[in-house]
Amino acid sequence: MYYKITNKGSKIYKVLHEQRTKELIAKEENSKKLKELIPYKWEQYFGWRDNSYGRIPAYFGFKFENLEEIDRNIWRQDRGNPEYYIPNKKTKAGKAMALELENLKRFSFYRIWEMLGISNDTGTKSVPFLEISGDVILIRLDDSQSPIDSDVVEITKREFIQIFKENGVEVEP
Repeated sequence: MYYKITNKGSKIYKVLHEQRTKELIAKEENSKKLKELIPYKWEQYFGWRDNSYGRIPAYFGFKFENLEEIDRNIWRQDRGNPEYYIPNKKTKAGKAMALELENLKRFSFYRIWEMLGISNDTGTKSVPFLEISGDVILIRLDDSQSPIDSDVVEITKREFIQIFKENGVEVEP
């Protein structure tokens, strides 16, 4: 189900806008921290994507561009995904890197449910999608979940995508 919030004066708008803004700031801070921690170029990461369990990307491993330059004392090939490298927890340096990655800022998708008044006992673990597009807050929830606030208005998938497009953003809902 797709929803929008346009009433900027409503409590739910303010709370969700503040939450997503905090997430986006933390995402940028995490990105800067990664550049400090990892001097090597990488093209993809192994972990959670934006708007998922940790609400912002969580990094567990990386697909490095130049394998010759990585420190094998810190990084080892992931057995399940051999094109990715994860911290080598058998070394002190690898354990330190793993800890740094674990300590990057994260949020919980349960908090979004809480803000929307959705109980945790719906039987589903579908992660809510929350984004700001222009002055509109957009939300996607599982069909079994329904927000209780009257300022959260149900919309069609087409309208959901159109709001993003109007603000120059391509989205895959």
